[in-house]
Amino acid sequence: MSVSFHTMRGGYGLIEIVVAIALVVTFVSSIAAAAHFELRAVNESARRSQVAFLLEEGVEAVRSIRDRGWTAGIQPLVSGTVYYPVFSIQWKLVTTDPGPLDGRFTRTVVVGDIYRRDSDADIVDVSSGDPKTIDPSTKLVTVTVQWTGTGGGTQTQAIATYITDLFGN
Repeated sequence: MSVSFHTMRGGYGLIEIVVAIALVVTFVSSIAAAAHFELRAVNESARRSQVAFLLEEGVEAVRSIRDRGWTAGIQPLVSGTVYYPVFSIQWKLVTTDPGPLDGRFTRTVVVGDIYRRDSDADIVDVSSGDPKTIDPSTKLVTVTVQWTGTGGGTQTQAIATYITDLFGN
């Protein structure tokens, strides 16, 4: 039994086509995977930028409340209570969650008391053994933003700063 050259050549052609298709599929799959990864990275970067703006806006909201009057706006806030900054004509802090910002972000503000060492007025930790006094004209403000990340888990970012009764009001 003899095998003709034509029959063998047809078999090689089929193998070449299968190899070429496999190479094209691999190439296209690689490009699609890279594009998908890049899109996720761009979306995550945009989300992180939004979070940074929301954090800074939260700090500015508290400063705005402070500027309108320390005694009326900041002093009554309960240390450790979770507040939500809400804007309607002017900034205010409320204890009722107004719902997510942009449908995905939750921003909170927590105000904490500041303790100063009696001997030199340095800020000290409440748990320190030093004699200390609450400073009624300084507060620690922590703004936190939470959102659901690309993997489905909760992501959190926070910023903390001190505010003082700058205008004595």
